[in-house]
Amino acid sequence: MKFLIVGQGSIGSMLGARLKKRGNDVFFVVRNPIRIPILEREGIVIFEKNKHEVIKCDGVYQFAHMEHPLDVDYVIIATKSFQANEAAKGVKDFVPEHAGFITVQNGIMPHVEVSKTVGERRHFILSLYDSAFSFSLNQVRITGKGENILSSFSPVANLKELEKVFRHAGFDIKVNKDAFTTLYRKLFVNVVINPVTAILKIKNGELIRNRYASEIVKGLIEDVINVAEALNFKEKKILKTLIFKTIEKTADNKSSMLQDIEWKRRTEVDDILGYTLDIAKEYGVVAPGVKNLYLMVKAIETQYLK
Repeated sequence: MKFLIVGQGSIGSMLGARLKKRGNDVFFVVRNPIRIPILEREGIVIFEKNKHEVIKCDGVYQFAHMEHPLDVDYVIIATKSFQANEAAKGVKDFVPEHAGFITVQNGIMPHVEVSKTVGERRHFILSLYDSAFSFSLNQVRITGKGENILSSFSPVANLKELEKVFRHAGFDIKVNKDAFTTLYRKLFVNVVINPVTAILKIKNGELIRNRYASEIVKGLIEDVINVAEALNFKEKKILKTLIFKTIEKTADNKSSMLQDIEWKRRTEVDDILGYTLDIAKEYGVVAPGVKNLYLMVKAIETQYLK
């Protein structure tokens, strides 16, 4: 298989390295031109436990400077949520019409927008519970594994081929054709984990080990369950268990929101907490913990985003 990955952060790097290691062709599109010579010269260095591997990809291109079409089977959009649709539009004309698009973003709307841009039948959603964080432009540490889920908005989408490819690449993965249930499950997990770790500057595991952080988590879970009940979310009864299970499996991970704050980048707080607050308002649900943490993250952002 041939993959074009748009975005070479921790998730894009992890996906690209695993896919390449299993014999697939992997190309990257990046925004920052500084990444190009580094990737071409040094490749991606993947750290897991006490081992590390150097993986060389098959080509690197700069976003908005692509000149020639690429013959690929799938495009993985591994950008931040607020960049996903722009990224899909930017590469759509440089890949074959049959090429599938895979989104891995947090939140709900990025997937909806990309699906509208490329068409439901060629759009696939990968909800990742495997975790990783970057500590340089080409060095990434794998910090946790979970059960990842493939889904699609299209009722006729063939997910079996992708399931096989990702399973072969080392991902624990299953198919769930109920895309919105899959996406809301991931959203509610992120509402709890991301803002608390980002504000307190702690790894995921501290959400359990630190008794004060644990109390914050419990309050957030109550908010999340109230929103889930208003939505009549199918998995509301297992949300608490799912959230704590995810924390345990990704205990050594730095959440994406914490990484963004450390690198002084725009976070995905609007697509995660902001979206949840919009739902709460629509259904008349009070979610004070979510609102307070949303405001705190936005306050932190304003200190370095001008």
